[in-house]
Amino acid sequence: MTALFSTSELSERDRFDYWHEVVCKTYAPCLGVVDDPRDFHGQTEVSQFGAIQVSDVTSGGIKYERRSNDLRFDPQDDIFVSVMLEGEGKFEQNGRQVRQGQGDILIYDSARPYSYHYDHAMHAALLRIPRPLMQSRLREVDHVGGLVLPATSVYGSLVGNLIREACRLVAVESSADIGQFSVPTLDMVTAAILRGSGGEFDSHARQRELLERIKHYMKGHLADEEMTLERIAFEQNMSVRTLSRLFAEVGETPKGWLQTQRLAGAYDALAQKRVRNVTEAALSFGFRDMSHFSRTFKKHYGCSPISLLH
Repeated sequence: MTALFSTSELSERDRFDYWHEVVCKTYAPCLGVVDDPRDFHGQTEVSQFGAIQVSDVTSGGIKYERRSNDLRFDPQDDIFVSVMLEGEGKFEQNGRQVRQGQGDILIYDSARPYSYHYDHAMHAALLRIPRPLMQSRLREVDHVGGLVLPATSVYGSLVGNLIREACRLVAVESSADIGQFSVPTLDMVTAAILRGSGGEFDSHARQRELLERIKHYMKGHLADEEMTLERIAFEQNMSVRTLSRLFAEVGETPKGWLQTQRLAGAYDALAQKRVRNVTEAALSFGFRDMSHFSRTFKKHYGCSPISLLH
């Protein structure tokens, strides 16, 4: 199903206010500023691609700013991956100030403040990916905002082609059939982001390697409800204190990270319809108390687990 939002039939007085409302409701609440609201035009086609949302967007020059108070008002928690089809933009997030030219891939995070400025008209296609789906594939998802994969790089070219083809697929395939393409697309996009980042995610290679080894072990035992910090530390030949320190250096705790991964795994399984019911999803990722699982899931994602099966 595709939803079309366009200013083409609106009066000059109403165009920009309508567009700003569409952006805030469809993507994320933010401040939008243009030089002349009466001369502004915008259009976006939004389609569901499995659990991912695909958009084809054109607009006049505009500046978007997602501020801290916007996050408090509506804490969207998605990752956006966009390819610039025409035009260029300037983007800032996570201390990165980057330019997105034609064909370049920009990754940004709606859970953190950002600013995005187009001096002139632009045309872009983008994927809106629920954070749990990225988190289960890309451990450093919190640090991807502001990354650019150049159009001239093999990974930038790959991701750009995947987004373009996703836009073509949603135009010709039924929503019932299209879900089988979304999972491999997401797998390839996240792999390309990881490989194309050039190691930018971490400056402490040895500690990073050790922490990744620990996380790999933990991810391999998500279904084991008996996995404790003591057991993890023993299996990794270290003390619980050292284990906790490694996580603390990246602003995490072992227990918190483990629960987030379990929830993300359950979300992914439910959203991709790989489980038959909520109980199967919970048991598959180390939850034995169904009431606790449902409460924790809803608190974390703002929706009940059963809603993803509908």
